[in-house]
Amino acid sequence: MGAAEHRGFVDGAQWYLGEVLRRVKGGRWVYREGNPDLNMFLGHPYVEQVEPDAETVVPYVSLELVVQRRDADHLRRRFEAFAD
Repeated sequence: MGAAEHRGFVDGAQWYLGEVLRRVKGGRWVYREGNPDLNMFLGHPYVEQVEPDAETVVPYVSLELVVQRRDADHLRRRFEAFAD
């Protein structure tokens, strides 16, 4: 999913998804430098809610799962979990 010729599309899609989730129930963008192959919270921006029992979503990973699993309902389920 991260091919150079599609980088602009992927970046836009992950930011759009993250902003939708962030605006649903609040949260903040977080970025930590590092290798995402070692930890999905490194090297990709993610959105975390700032309340107890909060959800955290790495939009890049969510989009990657949609493509790999061909699971059209994955994003809806993530949205519902985040909005709950």
